Amino acid sequence: MYARHSLSGEISKTDCRRSAILFLLIVSLLVIHATQTQAVPALDNQSVVVGDVLERTLIDSLTVGIQPSQKLWRFKLRLVSAKSIPGAENVLQGQEGKVIEVYSNEVNAPAGRNGRISVRISFHGDERGGRYWIIGTNETKSK
Repeated sequence: MYARHSLSGEISKTDCRRSAILFLLIVSLLVIHATQTQAVPALDNQSVVVGDVLERTLIDSLTVGIQPSQKLWRFKLRLVSAKSIPGAENVLQGQEGKVIEVYSNEVNAPAGRNGRISVRISFHGDERGGRYWIIGTNETKSK
């Protein structure tokens, strides 16, 4: 009887450990699922941005997870200013000095390789998978 009692005690401890591990695994999966499904989309936003071009690269869109395959310009800009557009949220307000990546198709890409550009941009997507896109006319200036 003593051996049986000891064995059942060990089984109970093992069962408790397995139950606790299973519980933690389920809770972890639920938390991960909840955070993935509750992404908040960006508000309607636009800004007229003046920025210093740090880098300008022609890329295939598939390298950044955009389908179908197409050529995109990727700019790294150091923000000099971000002016508001009436009726749209300015998501870059107060971000002067910050370096951002901005994408453009070949049609509306600023011509200047280096220098300072002024473009109208918008943030599309959500807080986990969004990007800044050039959406308006632009001008290139020397620094």
